[in-house]
Amino acid sequence: MTKASLLVGKSQVSEGVIGELDRLLEARELVKVRFLGRNRPAERDQMISKLSKETHSDLIEARGNTITLFRPRAAPSGKIYKD
Repeated sequence: MTKASLLVGKSQVSEGVIGELDRLLEARELVKVRFLGRNRPAERDQMISKLSKETHSDLIEARGNTITLFRPRAAPSGKIYKD
């Protein structure tokens, strides 16, 4: 299992967290985010929604305090994808 690429602490979802997630998604397309501390499920759901909306990414999986988000790269990376 791979470690989370981004940790979200008690300060919740800040502009810095959103900016870093945006940068990671552009570089990797698929990013794991882990929420630290004890958040109520409703709070965590709001944070997930905000992260997904602000970075224009899709929630792929949510397990406990870890989520996986996906966003295709804006610029071609030189990879060849077959349909």
